[in-house]
Amino acid sequence: MWLKNTEAQKIPFFAWDAAADPQKGKAGDSGNMTVYWSLDGGGEVAPSITEVGHGWYYVSPTQAQTNGQMFTLAVESATADVSIDPVSGSFDTIEAKVDTIDTATAAVQAVTDNLPNSGALTDLATAAALATVDTVADAILVDTGTTLPALIATRAAQATTITVRAAVTTDENIELVQGDDYLDADGEAATWTIADYDGPSLTSATALLSIQNRDDYEAATTGYALQKAGSVSVDGTTVTVKVDLTAAETLALARSPYTDGEHKWSYVYLLTVTTSGGTKATHVKGKANITKRIA
Repeated sequence: MWLKNTEAQKIPFFAWDAAADPQKGKAGDSGNMTVYWSLDGGGEVAPSITEVGHGWYYVSPTQAQTNGQMFTLAVESATADVSIDPVSGSFDTIEAKVDTIDTATAAVQAVTDNLPNSGALTDLATAAALATVDTVADAILVDTGTTLPALIATRAAQATTITVRAAVTTDENIELVQGDDYLDADGEAATWTIADYDGPSLTSATALLSIQNRDDYEAATTGYALQKAGSVSVDGTTVTVKVDLTAAETLALARSPYTDGEHKWSYVYLLTVTTSGGTKATHVKGKANITKRIA
């Protein structure tokens, strides 16, 4: 392969001595030779000839003499019975390949330059430093009488026993366990949120939760199993009502019975809000279920 626009290249050719028997290469004949070099079919020039030996010679075209697509080389000898076959070929263009390599190299460099220490990574933890950390961690586990797999297993087992509870369900019913506290301080108060409220102003309003036995409610009799005041907060058009229920209050509520495996609600509740001007409105009505606490 010959390269375009590149000096110091060697184009070989062979000179036959037809008078020899058998035929062989003609040595020492470079002084009798005339070179005809043509680039892309243009005018002929005469590169220098160098003898290799045993009938082999080569020409060394200049850089300008290779700045084309193809070449033809014809050499004639003034010596009788010397025959030289013509040579032709093409030049390979490597500029595009070099440009592609340069582009890829620049893209890699753009990434490595953004790594710590411009790609040297000298600030990253060495294997020795990581081994030290590993040794310290192992020592801690020994001191605490644990192993990492056992610790992970313990944490996994603990995670499976966590229960999240809410006094007010998503369908606005109340679920309580006898003897449990439902306090705002613990983030577990019975809570109702009214979005996009557009009624009378509830600034400085008060709330009252009334829980009544279902049979009494349906019979329209008076009396409540529990009544508890709550707080009202307003944030734009969002109203939040919270009522704290203590362990003593939930313990006093009779548990809800079950019939043939089906849930039977024992209580009905009303959430009434009273404005600062004395206007009362029942904003929520729902069912209440009491679950017996396991001693």
